[in-house]
This record gives sequence, structure tokens and C-alpha cells, in this order.
Amino acid sequence: MPPAWLYQNISRSRAEELLCSAKRDGAYLVRTSETVQGAFVLSVFCTNKVTHYRIFSDPAGKLGVEVQEGTIVVKYDTLVELVSGHSKPNNGLICELKHPIIPDMPTLDLDFSDGENADEKEFSQLRDRLKQLTKARSLEPGLQSRLESYLATGMKSDIDDVNTGKTHLPSLKNVLFETSAAFVREMNAFRSVLQVCKDLFDTTAVLDQGEKPQEPASMDQFLDTLLECISGVGDLEKQAITWMISQDALSVTSSEASSPLNAAQGSQFTDAGQCSVIEDEEVSESDCSTALSNSAPRIPVTSFEVRVISPKLHVFHATPRATLTVDAMAGKLYAVRRDSTKDVLDDRNLFTNDRILQLIKCTSDKSKLDIVIEGRKKDTYVFANAQDREKFCQLMQLMHSLHSTAEDVDRISVFMGTFNMAGTTPTELRSWLLSHGSGKIRDTTFDFFPHDIYVIGTQECAMNDKEWIGKLKSALKVLLMIDFIVVASCSLWNIKLVVLAKPEHKHRVSHIQQASVKTGIANALGMSAFGNKGAVGISFQFNATSMCFINAHLTSGHERLHRRNQNFKDILRGLQNLGEKKLSMFDLTNQFQHVFFFGDLNYRVDWQQSLVVQEAEALRVAPEPKNCKSLFRHDQLSSARQAGDAFSHFNEEEIKFPPTYRFEKGDSNRAYSWQKPKKSGIRINLPSWTDRVLWKSFPGTHLLCTSYGCAMDINCSDHWPVFATFDVGIVSQFLPKQLKMTEGMVEIVFESISAEIRTVTHQTFLAEFHSTCLEQAVVSKPNLNFVSEVTGFSSPTWSVGYLPKIVPIYGDPGYLEDQHVMIAIKGVDSDEYYGTKQITIQLQHAKM
Repeated sequence: MPPAWLYQNISRSRAEELLCSAKRDGAYLVRTSETVQGAFVLSVFCTNKVTHYRIFSDPAGKLGVEVQEGTIVVKYDTLVELVSGHSKPNNGLICELKHPIIPDMPTLDLDFSDGENADEKEFSQLRDRLKQLTKARSLEPGLQSRLESYLATGMKSDIDDVNTGKTHLPSLKNVLFETSAAFVREMNAFRSVLQVCKDLFDTTAVLDQGEKPQEPASMDQFLDTLLECISGVGDLEKQAITWMISQDALSVTSSEASSPLNAAQGSQFTDAGQCSVIEDEEVSESDCSTALSNSAPRIPVTSFEVRVISPKLHVFHATPRATLTVDAMAGKLYAVRRDSTKDVLDDRNLFTNDRILQLIKCTSDKSKLDIVIEGRKKDTYVFANAQDREKFCQLMQLMHSLHSTAEDVDRISVFMGTFNMAGTTPTELRSWLLSHGSGKIRDTTFDFFPHDIYVIGTQECAMNDKEWIGKLKSALKVLLMIDFIVVASCSLWNIKLVVLAKPEHKHRVSHIQQASVKTGIANALGMSAFGNKGAVGISFQFNATSMCFINAHLTSGHERLHRRNQNFKDILRGLQNLGEKKLSMFDLTNQFQHVFFFGDLNYRVDWQQSLVVQEAEALRVAPEPKNCKSLFRHDQLSSARQAGDAFSHFNEEEIKFPPTYRFEKGDSNRAYSWQKPKKSGIRINLPSWTDRVLWKSFPGTHLLCTSYGCAMDINCSDHWPVFATFDVGIVSQFLPKQLKMTEGMVEIVFESISAEIRTVTHQTFLAEFHSTCLEQAVVSKPNLNFVSEVTGFSSPTWSVGYLPKIVPIYGDPGYLEDQHVMIAIKGVDSDEYYGTKQITIQLQHAKM
């Protein structure tokens, strides 16, 4: 018999209700996963929140819990052993498991093996009660005989079923069904009336005699038929509303519907009018107050007047207009053009929730929206203003939450790899793609948990794009049994960048851009066809989180540090096409929430030759973990970052792996080969960490590096391939599900701003404010005060009276806490910008 705390086929929201009702820290239950067949989820209550943990199974069949980063994962043979093991402190969970949640279903334990007369011994009370009911209610003889038969034989069968873990009583249900003949006749008559009403509003249906309703053959079928009658009334209402919309009989507009809509947001409706919380199956937390919510009003049908943007439309033609109508309760979107002569709705203008694949918000025009619908080309609409677009998107999100079983995504795992292949073709990629090797490596327990996105950058790759992408996809399919899709690829000479994603993320990725830039002496001399130095970049949005990936091959040579630093600056300027055109005057790294810069950056170790070789060889053969601090303190890239010459404000995980360059190709011993014969003499290439992964993120965003190392067993090149993995927080492009509209206008007020500018020009300045939560940029008044006057520097300051009051598109705190504002300082008398700063709206003070 399964353990009492194991629940079969209950929803996440129901689990949260049970745990929140207990209100005991350490309360727990285990449930079957709603999204992964055969998997389980552990739900734990602590500090007024419910946290959900995945229970995974490794290839050997051992069970473990996906716990906090850094906690050792213990494996168990059974669920019972797993729960017992996590009932102790310091187990990686939010707290130890103390109080199991048991269903209110008492287990009957009656033994009929002793040979005594069980009917007289156990059921005499019920038999006496039946006699009393027969006299008091004048029961029909047929019902009385059926109940007597049930007490005599049927109840024993039901007791046996309950003792084996079942929750239904088949024999008792048969008693009810055998007496329901009259009810069935009345119900069938009602079903016929219901069908006539439906046919009345379905003007396209072919009229015939209609099918005679089939009578139920069991109690379960009887109950299913009863539920069909109940839901059929709701379907009839929806069908009638559809007809009303097609006849322009409704007058509900977006403004008229806004008040009742606000109270309805954040709920999932069922036929009985109940609500629950829809979240993803990730390790996450849910507030108890949300889980216990139990009612909400219906969401009204809401319409929006829009303009239709068509690429085929001639410039002199009038832009067609349309009405978009959202029926969130029915799960339908209607898109009817003003010039349409159609009297009925079909699949060309009526779209159900399952066909609506993606909404893509335009970043340059806050009122424009692309809608991707299955079986159609992308549709583009322009709303009256940004607020209407956000209201429409919020309604669509509510509709999706009511009718879709797809998971929400609030974090993803990203794999990044860089490999200078030195013109060779690797035969095996397994260790690299699984983050195996030296350094901070991924727990082997998670080898077969695929990352959501794979970003692979290579240099000196001899394979063409098609061959290389095919090899990557084939290697990942062998390892993970998934056909990853190609988000984008970009190449410059033998520098290549490929972004792959899980198939289920296809419609979460948007705003894809790619670009390349050439550097190096060959490019400077006009011989770009023979170059091999430069960078390629790909940017995109995952939901509303913007990311930019730059794979670079910088100038080589120990003595060319200054040129490498300049390469970095030239690359950021040359890849401005990855960002928005209207922000092209700003640093590329201030246009994305996360910027990753990686590749063969060619920075070397500045130290005495013999000491570098000695330390590097010692690290190569040293056991894990390796202490690289003695040699790494002479790393050129780290020194450049500290001096602000390049990669300032970028981050890098601590290096715990040996230098990745230089070796003899194909040498299985992999001793460093740092002397390379040339016609001009001996070329010295000291062991160095040339292959790196760095990143820069907006303040207040979530990004955690979970591994950073090199695959030491791949020896085809003179470099080792490097890997890094990241846990990245994802922001929804929609308003929060629990949105509560704030009455009145919300303003963001800056009390003061000060900046320090390196310039010899004495002038006044302006502060510009850019953000996705604003319809357009906002500008301050010219400053009148300066903090101090130092030769070569200017320090303008603005008080509250000289700063604009910023009004966001929406004032909801849950929406604003994910937003950022970029402050740019420019001269009053020129268009020159002197600096930018990204701040999160959560911060009250930020230093420029």
C-alpha cells in the first residue's frame, strides 16, 4: 500500500491549499508531477510559504531531491527512504520534514478470516438503521432489497477496495445507479433541449434529425453525463456570446471593462467557479495567501481598436483597422477587420488559446505588438497607446493561465562553451558539453538534466557552419535524447557562434539579432579576406529578459596587451546592431540585462618564464580542487579589469583550472609546449588562461555561475575547451498574475542626482531617462549646481526641482520591481553623451 503522504493526481494549487491549511513549519507531502510522466514533487511548508522540489531518478534508478546549490545530493532506493532521510536538519531543503499531510480518508481494517458471522457482528447497527428508515420514509421495496443486499455482500467488497488504497466504493455506486432510471430519462430530455439551443446559435451547422443521447451504462458514466449537462450550459453561453460578437451586438470596450477586470486578475476559473494558483514545476515558492484564494468574479469580454500593419501595404494606402476582442473565460481571441464583410467567425478571425503561440512586444514602439498564431504568418497590430497594449497582453496572459497547462518559466540554465579548435575537428565533445574536467564542475547527478540554452563559440574552426551545427545537435541528442532547435548562428571567417535551445522554448525567444566585426592587422591593412581576428555576436530576448552573447578572438602575442584592450572597445562599438537603433549612442553593455563576452581573448601571464612554466605544470598534474591564485595574480586580463583598461564592471567566476594554452596538437600527455619554432626564431607562448567567459548584468537581476572549467581530455587542439554554466532569472514580458491596479497615477521621483565627468569644458548638462516601462525618454532641466570644481573634471548635480517626475506605463509594484532605468548624461550645447548608468527601480539611491 502506498504511503499516506503520497498523493496521486492532485494539482500544485491543491497541494498548496492542503499545506497552508496545516500552517505548521515542516508540513510536507509528495505528489505526482503534473508535467513529467512518472516523476514526483516534494512540497514543503515553512515560514508561511510553500516550496516545491523536483524528485529525480538517475540512470541507476536511485532517487534524489534537486536541492540548494552546494548541498551534497544523497541518493535513495525508495520514496519512503528519501522522506526519512530529509527528516533530519541540514538536508538542503528549506527545513526538515516533520509533519506529513494525510488525506481525511480513514482506513478500514476489518478481518473476516475468523469464521464468525460478520454480517451480525459488524453491520447490525446499519441493518437496524435500515429498518428504521423503511418505516419512517416508506421506502420502495426495490430500494430496500438493494440496500439489504449491499449490507450483506457488497459492503465487504468496498471495504477490501479501501484497504488496498482505492478511494471509490463501486458496490455502493451500483446501488445508486440501479435506482436512477427515472432521473436518466429526465436528463436525456434535458440534453436534447440543450443541443437544440446550441444549434440555434451555430448558424453554420448542418441541420438534421440529431443523434439520440446514449444512456449511461454505469454510475461513472451517469456522473460524466451529469457533468456534461452542467458544462454544456456554460458552452451554450459562450456560443451565444460568439454570435453576439459576430453581429456587433456587444458594446463592452476596454475602458468600460477595466474595473471588473482588475478584481479578476490572478485567478484560474473552473466550471464550479473555484480558483487556484498556476505556477511552474520548478523549485519555487508560493505565498499561502494566494493558495487559499477561493473565488473571483468573471472576466468580461474586452475589445480593443487597433491598426493592422501589413508588409505588403503600399505607402499611399490607408492603414486598415480592426477590432481585437478577448474572451478570456472562453479562451478565444477575435480579430475582425473593419472592412470585413464576413457574417460568421471561422479560423481566419477566431483563434483559440492553444493556437496563440507568442506575443512579441516591439521595443522601439511601445504601442506595437506582434502576435504569432499557429498556421499563420506573424500579425502586427498598433494599439491606441502603450497602456492599451499592456491591458491586452495582461488579458491574454490571464486567458493563457486559465486554459493552458504549459509551464511558466522564471529561470533557465544556460551552457556556454568556447574552443579554439586550431583547424582540427574534435571526434568527441561529451566531457565539454557535460561540464566535466577541471575547475568548478557540475555535479554528475545532473548530467542528464539538459540546459535550456546552449551557446557554443569557436575560433579557428575548419568545419563549415552546416557541418558544425549538425555535429553539435547530434552530440547533444546522443547525450540528452533531445532535438535542440537552432535559435541563431553567426560566423566570421573561422569564428563561429551557435545558439541552441530546447524545442519547448521556440516561442519564448524573440528580437533575435546578429552581427560581426573585424579586428586585427589584416583588417587594418585592407586584407580582411585573410583575417582571423574579430568577433561575432547574437542577442535575443527570452520572454522579457534580454541577453547578448559575444564570441571574440582577440590579438595574440604576450606583448600586445594594449592592442587586446583596444580590440575589446572596438568590438563593443562594432556590434551596436545587436541593440536598439535608438540607443546606439550608448555602450552596448548598457542595453541588455545580461551581456556575455567570451572566446579566445588571448590574455597572457606576465611573470618570469621559468616560474610560469613551473607553476602551470604543477597545476596541470595537481589533484582537484586546484589552487591557482599564485599564478593567476599575474594574469593580464585581471590586471586590465582592475585598472579599468578593459572589461571594467564585468564579472568572472574564480578560476580553479590550469592554463588552457599552449599544447601540442594530439599530444595525449598534454604537457605545455610553450616554445614554438618559427623561421624568425623561437616563438615563446607561455602557459596562459587565454580562453575565458565573462559577463555583465543589470543590478537587481539574478545570475549565478554554476560551473567554470576546462575539458582536459580533449586533446585535438593546442587549446583546451572551456565551459561555463549559469542559472539565469527570467522576467515575464507581461504584468504580474497577481496584478492589482493602482488607483490614480504613479510617479517615480528622484530626489537628487550627481555625476563626475572627465572633461575640461565648462558647460551645463542634461540627464536623460530611458526605460522599457516608459513610453518615451524623459529629460531633466539643465543643471545649475556643481558638487566641486576640480581641474579636468566636472561634477554636475540636480536637485528634485530640476528632475522630471517619471510616470511609468503601469504603476504596479510587482511590475516595477523588475524594471530598470538608464540615466544618460549629455551636454546642453552638444549631442555628446558623457556616461550612462543602469539602476533598478527598487534602489532608492544610486551613485553615477
